[in-house]
Amino acid sequence: MLRSRRNNSRSLIEMIRDNPFLCAAFLSGLALFALLSNVGSPSILNPVWDILGFGFQLTAGWPERVLPGAPKWMLLAAAGVIGLIPYLIADVVWRHIRNR
Repeated sequence: MLRSRRNNSRSLIEMIRDNPFLCAAFLSGLALFALLSNVGSPSILNPVWDILGFGFQLTAGWPERVLPGAPKWMLLAAAGVIGLIPYLIADVVWRHIRNR
């Protein structure tokens, strides 16, 4: 039987409510890229990166330990993937506390 598309799709608000830390990770990534590209005000973007980028800052040295001698592009990709892990764990804890 066919299902309505509306029943399966979730709104942006629901996705943010379910994954607030992952949204913080994306916002911190945007702030970092804006800082590196000299776009926007550093006085606004630096605090955003300092506060919301905790997961990436926490795992900053791990890619070099996990992949010694890897090319720079691979280390950058690994830093992005490994840096998302704290945010995903925080979202799991958030959902567990919220659904009690």
